Amino acid sequence: MRIHATLALLLAVAAPASAGEPAGKPAALVGATQAARIAPDRGFVDDPIAADGARLAYVNTDGATFAELVVFELAGAHELVRTPLPAELGTASALRWVGAADKPRLFVVGRTEDGVAHAATFELTGKVGRKFGPAADIAVVVRDGKTRVALHRARAGAAGATTHELELQDVDTGKKVGKVKSLVLDAAGANKKLDFRVTQWLDGWTRARGMKGGHWDPKENQRTPDSGAVYDLLAGTFALEPIADPMEHARREQVIARFPGETTFVRMTDDLSTVELWADGAPTELTLDQPLAVYDASTLATAVDETGKRWVGLVIDPVNPAAVKRKKADVAYLDLFAVDGSKATRVARMLVTPKKKYRWGVAASRWWVVERSLGFDRGGTSVTVFGLGG
Repeated sequence: MRIHATLALLLAVAAPASAGEPAGKPAALVGATQAARIAPDRGFVDDPIAADGARLAYVNTDGATFAELVVFELAGAHELVRTPLPAELGTASALRWVGAADKPRLFVVGRTEDGVAHAATFELTGKVGRKFGPAADIAVVVRDGKTRVALHRARAGAAGATTHELELQDVDTGKKVGKVKSLVLDAAGANKKLDFRVTQWLDGWTRARGMKGGHWDPKENQRTPDSGAVYDLLAGTFALEPIADPMEHARREQVIARFPGETTFVRMTDDLSTVELWADGAPTELTLDQPLAVYDASTLATAVDETGKRWVGLVIDPVNPAAVKRKKADVAYLDLFAVDGSKATRVARMLVTPKKKYRWGVAASRWWVVERSLGFDRGGTSVTVFGLGG
């Protein structure tokens, strides 16, 4: 993926115009202000990006000979940190801020060529703090209000069975927290003892979603129906989801399977008529304050900021049905929507190149945007951030 972005530190006062406005010279930005552009002298900006209220962190690499962690201060518009990533991390796959506001650190997850995950924390001096792994998967999770590192390991057994082990470690000390938990699944992904079949892992492999068999009800003198369930591997407890309509449940499971590992996601319905926000297996129809038909459905993307607020982005299709009807192409804008309940309100837009792909995120009222280069679906030549809100 290639990234094109601009740092916006000031709030734009212009109100977003109506979707697909075709007249006059289009504004490059509406509802946001561009302040700077980060473009490495060599290599490219890789996929993992993390932003907080004051800094933007990214990985600068050429994909072969070097990989450096860079922290850029937004207010001062300069680099705070540039340090080589340890070779044992492999290719960086995830990057996020951890720690208290007065002592922020970066948590970097990478994978080596054999697929093994490793991770490390970095101080703002560039010094490596703690190292984690090896493991099959490593993720930062929050348990009982505390930030932990979840390490998932998988061991192959007889007849296609797999033992999934989960270990929690303290992000500061690296010490093990509690006991290592395990769940043995057969070749079909089921545990007969629990009468549970796993269809999806969630929250850094700490929870498993699937189907739980019913139990014998002596009152009714029959077995209760199977139910959907989420199993907390650390607590050893189930949260059951009764199935009122088996056909509807099966349809929902098919949708959920398209978004592995995600507890919340946004998707376009198959008939392209509705944007849905899914949370914990249930959809909510999102009502956009702009006509949905003007957008390219394939560009729908979503992000969550540090407060848990949901954002949605869509790119206008210049030759959408309305534009074709009036025989005049619309302007291609990437529109950013803020989600509040079941409503999505457009707050900003930027002019884009039709057919190009974009990746973006929001953090602390900052909107960073990544323009992917054609023919190379990793990293980009620059990264940009825009100011949002007051």
